[in-house]
Amino acid sequence: MKAQQDHREILGRREFLGTALAVSATALIRPAFGADAVEAAKSEQGLLWYDHYDRKDALTLMQTFQKAHPFVKRVEFIDVPSAQKTSKLLQESMAGGPTADFLLNDPSAMQKLVEKGFVVKDDWAALGVKTSTATTPSDYMALVTTPVYVVLYNKNQVKDADAPDTWDAVVDPKWTGKTGHWMRAAAFLPLLPAIGEDKTRDIVRRMAATKPLAQAVGSGEIAMCVTAYDSAVRVIESGAPVGMKALDLTPADLICGGVMKYSQNPNTARLFLAWLTTDEGALTFEKLTRRGNLFVAKSKTAQFIKGRKTCYIEAAQSIKDSAHLTSLEAEFGRMLEGRA
Repeated sequence: MKAQQDHREILGRREFLGTALAVSATALIRPAFGADAVEAAKSEQGLLWYDHYDRKDALTLMQTFQKAHPFVKRVEFIDVPSAQKTSKLLQESMAGGPTADFLLNDPSAMQKLVEKGFVVKDDWAALGVKTSTATTPSDYMALVTTPVYVVLYNKNQVKDADAPDTWDAVVDPKWTGKTGHWMRAAAFLPLLPAIGEDKTRDIVRRMAATKPLAQAVGSGEIAMCVTAYDSAVRVIESGAPVGMKALDLTPADLICGGVMKYSQNPNTARLFLAWLTTDEGALTFEKLTRRGNLFVAKSKTAQFIKGRKTCYIEAAQSIKDSAHLTSLEAEFGRMLEGRA
């Protein structure tokens, strides 16, 4: 039965891509904005998304959008590992398409595709998006979600009152051999605008001195770790004996969306991205992926970190300092792995 279902899914994806290829053989669909985007989207085939979320949840998200926009004929999601989705879109764009209709990624990764001419300009205000330097960093991208980092701790080993909620407490030597962390610097780079490079490096150095492990908090292998909010929520929902705390300085990543040049459904894509910035879209995205938007006050993410200072690298800075930030991430990664 599963094999038959998988076969049907594969055929469905081929059919969708085949239709898109037929469209691209004639001409790219002209982008439109505002009310014109709605009219233009009515003649498109639907919506195609490459990403690495649970397929059922991703389709439910797209189908919720479809209910609000019943003229959208079809939605399709293809699971592509996060580290590979940008390269897949790049390769397909370099070949002249077709490719997915839009991309969600960090601003610097998005900018690389913008510079190659593979992301199209949008008039976000005309699409009803609330504009700002954070939510609409350029004509090519709009903010969709903001993964934040929190402390997750095992209640069988750590009392609620003793769980750290400051960075100094997180890197206290008493956690040596009892803490965990991703062996990458994703949670540390957003600290840079708030405390500077030297202090951030010191936090990473002190974290490395606690000899962080990769084992799970939920199973009791370690007592505490810093992890992404959405990952922590999933562990809590699994019934593990864990608690979660917001940090005094909460780091956040910015994930933006942009419409691809070789999208076969650019107007549907821009409507979908605009919808994701609304309360309905953002809350639906968070409900299904656990990733919220700190700029949407009603989101559980925003409510959880309310009263805490958040820090993030604004898109313009991320793009401008991309090479240096990549270098710092590599340096911090070596420190966490005990290689520096």
